[in-house]
Amino acid sequence: MPTPIYPPLPNSASGQSMRLDGAWRYAQPIPPTAPAMSLPLNSAHIQVPGELIMQQLPFDPDQPALLECDLEIPATWAGMCIRLRIDALYGHCDLWLNGQALGNWQLAFTPLDLDLSAVAQPGSTNRLSLRLQRDWLVDAVTFGSGYADRDLTGVLRPLTLYALPQLHICRLHIDTKLHTDRSGVLELIVELAQHGDRSITNAALTLALYDPTGQLVPVHLPSVALPDLSPGASYEQRLELSIPEALSWDPEHPRLYQLVVELHAGTVLQSCQRQLGFRQIAIRDRRVYVNEHPVKLRGVNRHDAHPLYGRALPGGMARRDAELFKQANVNFIRTSHYPPPLELVEACDQLGIFLEIEAPVCFAFGMFGKTTAWEQLTPEQQADATEYVLASVRCMIEYYRSHPAVLLWSIGNESVWSPPFVAAAHAAKAADQTRPITFNWDHHRTDDQPFCEIGVDHYPAAGQMEAYAALPRPIQFDEYCHLPVYNRDELETDPGLHELWGEYLLRQWDEIYALPNGLGGSIWAGTDELFLMHSAHGVQTRGYGSWGPIDGWRRAKPELWHIQQVYAPLRVGAQAIECDPAASVIRVPIENRADFTDLSELQITWAFTPGAHIQHQESEQQPGNALPEQLGRCEISLPPHSTGELLIPARPLSAGMLRIMLADQHGTLLIEHQISISIQQQRVESLHSQPPIRPLSADDAYWFESGSGRWRLDAHTGRLNGWNAQGRLVLLNGPILALIPRDHSYLEPNRRPRRYQVDQLCSGWECTSVAPDPTEPHVLAVAGHYREARMRYRLWLEEDGVLAIQYNFTPSSPLNAWQIGLAFALDPACSTLSWQRRGLWGNYPGDHIGRPVGQALAFDQQPPYDPTRSPQWPWARDQTAAGSNDFRSTKYHITSATLTAEHGGGLTCVSDGRQHVRATALGDSIRMLCLDYADIGSEPFLQSFVALRQLTPDTALQGLVRLRLRGLVEAI
Repeated sequence: MPTPIYPPLPNSASGQSMRLDGAWRYAQPIPPTAPAMSLPLNSAHIQVPGELIMQQLPFDPDQPALLECDLEIPATWAGMCIRLRIDALYGHCDLWLNGQALGNWQLAFTPLDLDLSAVAQPGSTNRLSLRLQRDWLVDAVTFGSGYADRDLTGVLRPLTLYALPQLHICRLHIDTKLHTDRSGVLELIVELAQHGDRSITNAALTLALYDPTGQLVPVHLPSVALPDLSPGASYEQRLELSIPEALSWDPEHPRLYQLVVELHAGTVLQSCQRQLGFRQIAIRDRRVYVNEHPVKLRGVNRHDAHPLYGRALPGGMARRDAELFKQANVNFIRTSHYPPPLELVEACDQLGIFLEIEAPVCFAFGMFGKTTAWEQLTPEQQADATEYVLASVRCMIEYYRSHPAVLLWSIGNESVWSPPFVAAAHAAKAADQTRPITFNWDHHRTDDQPFCEIGVDHYPAAGQMEAYAALPRPIQFDEYCHLPVYNRDELETDPGLHELWGEYLLRQWDEIYALPNGLGGSIWAGTDELFLMHSAHGVQTRGYGSWGPIDGWRRAKPELWHIQQVYAPLRVGAQAIECDPAASVIRVPIENRADFTDLSELQITWAFTPGAHIQHQESEQQPGNALPEQLGRCEISLPPHSTGELLIPARPLSAGMLRIMLADQHGTLLIEHQISISIQQQRVESLHSQPPIRPLSADDAYWFESGSGRWRLDAHTGRLNGWNAQGRLVLLNGPILALIPRDHSYLEPNRRPRRYQVDQLCSGWECTSVAPDPTEPHVLAVAGHYREARMRYRLWLEEDGVLAIQYNFTPSSPLNAWQIGLAFALDPACSTLSWQRRGLWGNYPGDHIGRPVGQALAFDQQPPYDPTRSPQWPWARDQTAAGSNDFRSTKYHITSATLTAEHGGGLTCVSDGRQHVRATALGDSIRMLCLDYADIGSEPFLQSFVALRQLTPDTALQGLVRLRLRGLVEAI
């Protein structure tokens, strides 16, 4: 497999290129006369690009399939060099044009480019035929089908037919250098091919370079004369141009130049345009420098993934991914585990995102038992596998090397280090000496160290960064902080786990950022991997799961906001500041986490709203009393990777909410941070207290009464009911002890269907006593036991109408707990959840499940759910029988959470920010879970972040839940 060439494609407006995407004829089994004879016009049709198995047609991956299309080659292409570019295939492909064999292609996810000139017939209809079939070598080295959980055979990316002059530029590569005096060097490799039948003696190249503003840059070599070129000759010209004041390219300043290279021979034969960026990569002191700046890679991993199209993305979607990640302050994408669409690379050039492009080698040579071990291959198979890896790496570098966004080459992912990787490392260095290479598997870090400049690690444990500080190379955590996905039953029960993940990301990114030789990391992953496949039993979901911060339809999930905040170039070091009343300024600690940008280049504005921090507290502020908002701009110079302070003038100083906004040079908002401002006050302990509120006794119950309603405790069962001030029954039953266990089943990629289950609360309650406490007659004491635990709880009514329930219990048997607390059954009409909580961030989007103040309906009006259509509503409004994602997600660190009905009645859990509330719709009731403990659950990749609650019969735990009944006038 010699390294192919990828000539620059003609401009689409030139009339010398055409896309072949669309409906192709399809046959399986292949008729005996094909491809010598055309398939019948009434044959089945299939969309190209596309995976064969995703298109609802009969397909047997163990048999070859034929794809065929007719194409009209313009008569004006006669005498030209006619070529076919297929950006990516999967499987073994044999190609024919007009029934004549063209050759074959075996490399997965890498472009094929063939010369069709000898058989193409300009001015007439031509028939292009592709025979595709599964290939053992492709699957053994790439593992693409195994990874995707289905056979990937198909044409995955666009096809282009194009024409070049007989003498043409067949290779054009660009390298750049930058010097400390800001001068740059542009190095060009131009290779020409002469396919004509006569010598050309007057050929020349002309060059024009335009800066990012479109202005022509004077170059010292505007024209280059070429030697005489005889038929069949090839010629390589290396050119070096000095640019006195080069504008550098980096993710924070993606300044692109436009290079126009024209080939002349009496007239202009060919014009090629390339975008380029001046940037230079160096490694020293165990750090990676770009343009003499040390970089921290704030990354994600990314697959080509769409629920309906699989790996064959619709046009524009790869760019959409880049835009979404750029908005989330991502500056680095690892293209796991194969090279990406060219659309993504060009978008990263333009938007400013570094790329690690990875060769299509995954789980190879026996890794995880998924492929055949190297030692078990025959010598012939070993030779084929080595050539496959080598050719994949050569094609990858040949195709993408001129793009400034490409920072790193990866020669493979999570594979057993074997001879092919040694050969691939040497081949990569021979092809491109301007970029470092890496091998993405930490288990072979000592094996790859002599060949790869960058070391890697996958999924470092929380709090263990010191183990990497002594490594001799820059360390990249190219898979870290895995999103929750394998604990699918817990995720189905509680979407709030997506919010909790943000705490783990913040902790681990700060650890990576502080590591001296820490290059950065890539969150796993970028998009969900769920694919909808039609079968006789309906639509089947396949793939690894929902492990992306954006879903397959490209809707933001809760994790995307956390990524944007954690990766923000400005870190604000406080969410609450208490100020001296005599202060004239508010001092806000900040850190510039940009790699290339001084804060003086950016726009920092602030807005202070007096009293805003208490606007959601009860009865503290009346409408119409709001003070005017104060606005201002901060002027500060703070170099990258340094700390300082913002000084906000206080005029006059008062309590309120301060917002800090950071925008780039174009006014695009990068981050907004909110800080609660309070004023120091002398604290005086109150000596006044109300007498205890004693319960009223009746024959079968005890009663508490207050202005907000009435509580009834059954004297036989120890269970509560609650009526609000309007006499509506709100609380149907409770408290019930919730000891919710972890899901112990590790889920392989969607091999097992979801077992959605509403929480398993403690069962079999038997009450043994209900009576006033002898020493505290205002307190009722209840004792009893469940099958799962023994429990006691005490109840009393506080002077502000809050009912306090203090509980303690001991488990009956060992239990690995996921969530612990008390459950209450409410009137099913209480289907609106409102809350106030202490968020991880000062502000959230309005539809984010973790927003500090919000309201969510259990159900709202939506069109009938169709899994094959893109939802036209936010992810937070997705619904199950238990309610919407927003409604049934745990609200962590609440100060209050209320379930209300349309009539305004409801129940509030009041807390101090250390407890959590989760709601669930059960049909005959609404359940409120008031939790004293909640963690990420059984997701295996996140266990190091969790202090596990492993309960035993010797474990004694306790908690306190405080409730208030809601009446109509008190509704939020």
